[in-house]
Amino acid sequence: MRIYLQIFILTIVLFSCKTSYDKSYTIQCNNEEIQNDINTLNEKRKNHIDSIYHKYIEINTIDILTDFIKTYPESEYIDDIKDKRQILFQNKEQVENSQFDINELLKKNPCYIPIYKNIDYLRNKSILFNELINSEISELNPYKYRFLVGDLNTLDENGKSRGVKESFMKIEDSWEFIELFDFSEEYNISYDSLLNLDSKVFSILQKEKKEKLQSQLRLLKNYHSRVGRYLEDEIEKNYSSYGGYRYTGQKLCFCEVNNDTILLIAEHVTSARGKTRHQISEDSITGIKKFAYSEAFPIGDQRKYYAAQNKISIKNWETQRKYNSDDKFRDSLLGGGNSRVTFFDGKSQLPNFMLIDPDPLYPGAMKMNGIHEGSLSNMSRCMLGTPQSLGCFRTTDYGSKFSRWWTPRYANLFIYYDEERYTNKELPEEEMTGIKLPFKSKSEGNKFRKWVNNNYPSFAKKIDLEEEGSCSNCFIQQAWELYYHEYIKTTDGKKLNFSPPEVIIKDEKVEVVEKKNVEDLTNKIEDKNILSQYDIIKEYFIIIGCFKEIKNANSYSLKIEKKGYSTSVFYDKNAKCNFVAIGGFDKKQQALSELPNIQQKIDKESWIYTKVK
Repeated sequence: MRIYLQIFILTIVLFSCKTSYDKSYTIQCNNEEIQNDINTLNEKRKNHIDSIYHKYIEINTIDILTDFIKTYPESEYIDDIKDKRQILFQNKEQVENSQFDINELLKKNPCYIPIYKNIDYLRNKSILFNELINSEISELNPYKYRFLVGDLNTLDENGKSRGVKESFMKIEDSWEFIELFDFSEEYNISYDSLLNLDSKVFSILQKEKKEKLQSQLRLLKNYHSRVGRYLEDEIEKNYSSYGGYRYTGQKLCFCEVNNDTILLIAEHVTSARGKTRHQISEDSITGIKKFAYSEAFPIGDQRKYYAAQNKISIKNWETQRKYNSDDKFRDSLLGGGNSRVTFFDGKSQLPNFMLIDPDPLYPGAMKMNGIHEGSLSNMSRCMLGTPQSLGCFRTTDYGSKFSRWWTPRYANLFIYYDEERYTNKELPEEEMTGIKLPFKSKSEGNKFRKWVNNNYPSFAKKIDLEEEGSCSNCFIQQAWELYYHEYIKTTDGKKLNFSPPEVIIKDEKVEVVEKKNVEDLTNKIEDKNILSQYDIIKEYFIIIGCFKEIKNANSYSLKIEKKGYSTSVFYDKNAKCNFVAIGGFDKKQQALSELPNIQQKIDKESWIYTKVK
């Protein structure tokens, strides 16, 4: 009993030593001090970053600016640094001396090929950034910044089939229709409704905005009727297939300069030169000529066949669509075009033919080639991506219509390939990564064709898979890859010599591979750890007592610790006493959760005090 009495008396003594203070004033001062500490740290951080910024822009290399972007992503200078770095990406030497691998960059954006590769094979040099721009049309014409890149390699750096993966332009992302799509979003107008919109709805708007929206609506309707409604599925394949499997990878890239950068607008599959022909006979009565065809690539002695620099000088039309006033209006904006139709040998139509005019710097280059829709033969369609033309750039139906609509007259076309990577040879067995067709006869293939038509008629119609035909072209290949797992369970399917693959290997998304880590830069200026001293880290305490004498504060602190609490003692100049506190807590929520318990068991006047570490 005596012991309890002593403890009671000691408690009274301790509490009687507590110092009174203005709690509200102290809390207010605490909040002000926190904000002052934060402001001080932020100012020091800003000054530190300012000094680094000025040092980095003085050095002005891709790597050092990349380091700034990674280290200070929230800096007020980040946009400026990105702009400065983007300008450096225009310089081949800068990129070569940077952490970035040029070949990996070009996988992401092949529009930089003219700058990064020595496509001028006569002079062994690359193209300058300002040479990408169309110099033949008005300086005020916004379409002058568009150009094309023919990327014609079929082998990758390791000698494997490069494959093709098309990427079409999204019309909503085109700068040509910015105001129109903003308008449709504001008034919740769907794309289909927009196409049916009467331009009179803009009459209440200011003249300038009205005229802009009317023009954009007219152009959008023209795009849809002439291009958009012919949209096809994007082609993705690791190889070309028709009576076997061949290397593929040729593509036509649609590019646009936007201030200091180059945008990849679209990538379409194409086929360039793989054959030549010579006349073997001519009928004396009918005049009909017969030709023999043989393999011919623009390599070796024929390297001069394609000029590295070209212009699109003529834009013709096709018989499938009637050339109207809106088409003429569209052509007038893009430097010109006409309604003429090009025919090969006077009989075979080359729809939407655009003439490729070689630069005079390449006097030996062929002058009669163009970009156009390829032959409607199954062979031609299946082999897109593999060199198989007589010299022109073949495209799909949609591809030719889009090219004709998007490309301004006199736009630059840059043609690039490495001679050792330009081939259409058959794929070796060991390089096959997909599903091989199992059909040993046309009869076996036709059974599968009929099964697809019966069970999936819409798909068969979509890919033009007839009930009878080749047992080894790309159309039956598509169907087999999609439906083989069902078909092999059928009576006819069980008869096939086919084992389902465990894994179908697909190309992985390409990321930029760095040649070296930024941390290893020899011109590194600042240790990033220095920046951590300016981090704003708060710590939270629950105040349970205020003592004028430090020894009393310490005694009370020990008493509370014996109850299982972690305590702290510190002096506060505003309260003019030594605070005894429970904590600190790393998170404010932890302190808030604990506060009611402390108020009930220790001190009902307890409150939360904050410090900036």
